[in-house]
Amino acid sequence: MIKISLKNFFKNLIYLLIPMGIIYLVLLLVVFGFISSTFANAKEMLTSLGELINTSAANSEQSVKEFFTYSVNQIEWNGNFFDTLKSIISTHWLQNTVIGFLETLNVTTEGFAQECTAILEAFKSRLIADISFAVACLVLGVIASNYAVRFVLRRKTAKRTFKKAVIATAILPLAHTVFVILTFAVTTYLKYYSLIVLFVIAAVSGLVSLTVSWLVHRDKSLKLSEVANPKNVLLHTASTAIIILINVVIAAVLLYINKLLAVLIILPTIVYSLNVIVLNTDSYVISLVTQLQQPDEEIKKAA
Repeated sequence: MIKISLKNFFKNLIYLLIPMGIIYLVLLLVVFGFISSTFANAKEMLTSLGELINTSAANSEQSVKEFFTYSVNQIEWNGNFFDTLKSIISTHWLQNTVIGFLETLNVTTEGFAQECTAILEAFKSRLIADISFAVACLVLGVIASNYAVRFVLRRKTAKRTFKKAVIATAILPLAHTVFVILTFAVTTYLKYYSLIVLFVIAAVSGLVSLTVSWLVHRDKSLKLSEVANPKNVLLHTASTAIIILINVVIAAVLLYINKLLAVLIILPTIVYSLNVIVLNTDSYVISLVTQLQQPDEEIKKAA
């Protein structure tokens, strides 16, 4: 089981390019679209604010002039030239000037603060919507890459008929969902015993996967006990742990080199690895069936 699992993992590494290509393409499109939309929204916001400020300043011309006169007088013009220049470009003076200017408009123009807040809130809402849409597109990209690499790997290692696909599709997704929920619950509420319970969950998950693979790929000569037994469950759990460990090592090395590089590589690697893990039990059962059929084929050839 371990040998078959590792062979599947390393033999099919070329197909890691499938989730990489899909995820990177979606990421590129999402980033480009998000930047374009954000710039457009920011331009619209600044235009609206500019129009509001121009209109308010025109309506409060005298108050604005008095404020800027006061602000300019805060600078020591008779001192050293460089000290004067430093005072003008200092963050403190510029910040106070901008805040004071906006407060002057707020006091002298009715509804200025409300309109300004409405413009900023509209930009914030559009930004949140863009972020949500970008995240949704990335999730869909990862899901698409998952099914694409699974389709290719299955054709390469574990083909199945439509009827067998229906059987597996009816059982495995439900089982995996239950195991994910149990894993989350265990790590959240059973902190001290989580490792033991997680091992039990992994073992049960392996037993279900082996049983489903037997149902899908068995022939009359292969008994369920030859597939779904404690030894194979343990070997399946061990092979899964080894593949997970490989991913952890890759992630650790990449994180040490560069965090962005780590995210870009480890995400498609995880997608690929999970699909290899899912197909390992199918591949194992197919290998058993092939071994059982070889003597019959040899007898036919001899005859």
